[in-house]
Amino acid sequence: MSKNAATIHNFGDGLRQGLSDLRYGLFKGILQVILPIFFRMRVVGRGHCPRGGGPLVVISNHLGEWDPPIMGSHLPWQVHWLAKVELFELLGGWMNGFMRMLHCVPLERNKADLSAIKTCVRLARGRRPLLVFAEGGVRLDETSILGSTPQLKEGAAIIAIAAGCPVLPVVLNGTRAAFQWQNWLFLRRPMIEIVIGPVFRIEGRDRQRATEQMIARLLELKTQLKQPSIC
Repeated sequence: MSKNAATIHNFGDGLRQGLSDLRYGLFKGILQVILPIFFRMRVVGRGHCPRGGGPLVVISNHLGEWDPPIMGSHLPWQVHWLAKVELFELLGGWMNGFMRMLHCVPLERNKADLSAIKTCVRLARGRRPLLVFAEGGVRLDETSILGSTPQLKEGAAIIAIAAGCPVLPVVLNGTRAAFQWQNWLFLRRPMIEIVIGPVFRIEGRDRQRATEQMIARLLELKTQLKQPSIC
């Protein structure tokens, strides 16, 4: 590739990235206006979010498909998301562009997706944090962080250890209310909680111990929730 061709290619990549960031920002701004109208948003611990963003891995529990837009609209920076590949294939593939606009990384959950993990490690080391739903999917039973016997998949620990990044824990509660059309139509304004904890670093390189460390940090945040969880 000639120097001029490389310059044009880099300019094109930069332009596409800039447009993607702009669309993300507009979508985030719309949600920041709309969500408080229909829900009582309780956000605790905003000051724990590093001002500069990454390198950083954000971990959270997962209650439903509304979690990314709700949480993303209340974090101070744009983030990369680790999302199941099925979401990219919805509506005959039309969702692919929307998911890419939101900086999502597709993950095949039915196998060891090493390519996605490597991408996540690279992204976590960048200026934009990487957010991982550490339970490995939606959890509404006792194995949720909000349940009695919380469990996490080891993927978040693997990424954090490999990237060597600090970790920011977040606990969500009440986001299932966004699935109930009555809450939108009748302005019932149920509470949605986002509790953000202090940044911490993984101790050692053992993934099981790192996962246990993550569980402990998330459970500390659970004690700050005001309303009962659904799990």
